[in-house]
Amino acid sequence: MTVATGGLTTYATEGGVLYRIHTLTSSDTLNITEAGEVEYLVVGGGGGGGSDMGGGGGAGGYLAGTLSAVIGSYPITIGAGGSGAIAGTSRNAGSNGQNTTAFSLTAIGGGGGASTHGGGADAGGSGGSGGGASGRNANRGLGTAGQGNNGGNSGGAWYPGGGGGAGSEGSSNPANGGGGVQNAILGTSYFWAAGGGGAGYTTIGGNAGQGGGGGGAPRVNGNGGSGDTNGLNPGENGADGATGASTNVPGGNAGANTGSGGGGGSHYNSNNYGGNGGSGIVVVRYAMNLYVLDSSSQAVSSLNEGDTYTFRYNNVNTPNGTYAYYIEGVSSADINGASLTGNVTVTDGIGNVSITTTADISGSEGIELLKFSINGTYDSVNAFAVLEIPILDTSKIITVSPDLSSVPLGTPITFTINTTGESNGTLVPYTISNVTSAQIGGTPLTGNFTINNNQGSLTVSTNGVVNSNVIITSYGDVATMFVSVIVSFDDDIVLNQYNNSIFTIQDIPVQMNIDHFGGPDYILDAGLLIKDIPVQMNIDHFGGPDYTLDAGLLIKDVANIDFNNSAEKISRRLMTELDGQINTYVIPAMGEIKREYWF
Repeated sequence: MTVATGGLTTYATEGGVLYRIHTLTSSDTLNITEAGEVEYLVVGGGGGGGSDMGGGGGAGGYLAGTLSAVIGSYPITIGAGGSGAIAGTSRNAGSNGQNTTAFSLTAIGGGGGASTHGGGADAGGSGGSGGGASGRNANRGLGTAGQGNNGGNSGGAWYPGGGGGAGSEGSSNPANGGGGVQNAILGTSYFWAAGGGGAGYTTIGGNAGQGGGGGGAPRVNGNGGSGDTNGLNPGENGADGATGASTNVPGGNAGANTGSGGGGGSHYNSNNYGGNGGSGIVVVRYAMNLYVLDSSSQAVSSLNEGDTYTFRYNNVNTPNGTYAYYIEGVSSADINGASLTGNVTVTDGIGNVSITTTADISGSEGIELLKFSINGTYDSVNAFAVLEIPILDTSKIITVSPDLSSVPLGTPITFTINTTGESNGTLVPYTISNVTSAQIGGTPLTGNFTINNNQGSLTVSTNGVVNSNVIITSYGDVATMFVSVIVSFDDDIVLNQYNNSIFTIQDIPVQMNIDHFGGPDYILDAGLLIKDIPVQMNIDHFGGPDYTLDAGLLIKDVANIDFNNSAEKISRRLMTELDGQINTYVIPAMGEIKREYWF
């Protein structure tokens, strides 16, 4: 298989075969590092258009075919387009284009278009294709056999001819340029080496041939001929006329690197120069011999996430051995954690590499372009097999609910996960954070939802969660549930104090339920308990042992209450710890005074 460097390197697939393409638009060197057959396109520079009712410029020579390239360095010369004839009367013809050379092939530059409506000036130039005759000069330029055609003859008094093209001769009245030749060596089909349009005697200038030539200018007030847009780069239109017979407007320039001729300039004596010819080009391409097959041996244009695919290298000229392969454009995570490089064993010209794309469940990430190559990275000159395949985004969508809601302490939470496209029995992992497993009844902090009909659920206890969030995460989606503590008293709290009684201030680490014998129960927040205890009570401590308290008063961290005030309202939040220490206070007996405190 051929391998080369030089010019702009691109790739195209045609008829199931991948080609590497080298495009040279300026002089350079093409280096062949592995010998083999190549296709080529070599086009000379187009001729410039004539002036003063000038003929169209002829196309540069067109050569295309195949050859066997041996290892070595090949100098490439790209012919410049010829300059259009200068403005005025009795001027010389437009300049011929320059030759383009490659692989000992020479595409001759196109002939310039003839100048001067009154005759007596130079004839159209001969070249790859010939330049068109001027308004009264019957001498057109001649083309080169196998490369182009003759320019158009003069059509009588003041009717110029169009430049010759690689596909056909130029014409007269109208002075249209000869057509170019269609070639898809770049992977896209273009016309190459067209003749430029000659100037018009009537109101319209001649049109360029297909291939990017320039249009001719009109003699009288009217439209310039159309430049062609079917070449690699478009040609310009001839300028529109403005003032009667002496329009003094130029012909259009040909498109760069098309090898097409410039348009002829109009009558009279200023600003009526001919259009410039387009420069030449060299294109070389060769087959890469990479075939990509799935398990059914059918070529495909794209992959879905979760597909398994086989890249098959097939070239009987490749020696048996082990060759490196490279995967680019995606991450290892996109191919189930597989390595992005490895080795493929080629036996009798055949080597296979299979990959499986990852079926993401993380939301939309768009289309990814996987690039596969053998014997070098994708853009490396050493790679002798490359291919691009889009991976379509078929991600499954995961949502977890509820979100931003709350429940009272002790109320179980049910988290629900909703999916798209998941099979029954699929396990979708979750992670619970911000709490311990003990606080949620021993539920593991990591585990899996089991999907049934695209839904799964998980229920956790909240008995050990105090004023905190329970957060669950699955494939990037997060649901948060806040567990709140409800403090509820039906009546003001009456503290009966008698001689020799004491108030004990005790730490209450978590929410507790007080079973008030003979009265309503109370649910109290951790860190706060103020209640008349007329008789013995049992405290149900969630997550810990029950406590039995004697008649009296249990208060948590009440350090700033003025008990000499007969009716103080307690409203501040009482902390469990102060500076890391649990505070216990003994308040002296107050005497036989009934005081009321409430909050």
